[in-house]
Amino acid sequence: MKKHVTFTPSADDNAPSHSSIVSSVMESDFSIQTREVPEMFKKLAEDNAQMLPQPDIDPNVSAYPEINNGLVEAIDALESRMPLAFQDQHEVLKMQTEMLQLEVNYKELYKKVHDQSVMRHNLEKSVNKNVEDMQKGAVVAQKLVKAKSAYDEVLAKAEQLLAKAEKRRMAN
Repeated sequence: MKKHVTFTPSADDNAPSHSSIVSSVMESDFSIQTREVPEMFKKLAEDNAQMLPQPDIDPNVSAYPEINNGLVEAIDALESRMPLAFQDQHEVLKMQTEMLQLEVNYKELYKKVHDQSVMRHNLEKSVNKNVEDMQKGAVVAQKLVKAKSAYDEVLAKAEQLLAKAEKRRMAN
C-alpha cells in the first residue's frame, strides 16, 4: 500500500531531497535491532561491582543454624500438609459459602421482621384508635344515659303537672 506525499522543493540544493528521505523511510523495515553493550559500560559495571563490599557468606552454611533448622522444619511441615491445605481451602470456601447463605437468610428474616413490625405498629395504631373511639362512645353513651334519665324525670314531672292541671280543670 503506497501513500501519496507531496513536498515543496528545498531552497538548499545540497540538502537531500524530501522525496528521497521519504522513500528511504518508507523502504526501511523499522525492525528493532539489539545492540551490544559497549565494552566501556561493561568495564564500568564490573568496577562498580568490585567496589561494593562483598559479603563473605557461604550460601550452603547458615549463620543461624537453629533458624535454618526451624525454617527447614516449617517448610517440611508445609509440604507434608499441602494436601490438607487444599482440603482446608475447600472447607474454608464451603464455610464462606455457608456464611454468605446465612447472611442472605438473615437479611430476608430481618426484612420479614421489619415488615411484621410495621404491620404490628399499624395494628396498634388501629387498635388504639378503636379504643379511643370506644372510650368516646362510652362517654357519649354515659351522656345519653344521663340525658335519658333527665328526660324521664322531666317527662315524669310533666305528666305529674299535667295530671294536676287536669285535676284542677275538672275541679273547676
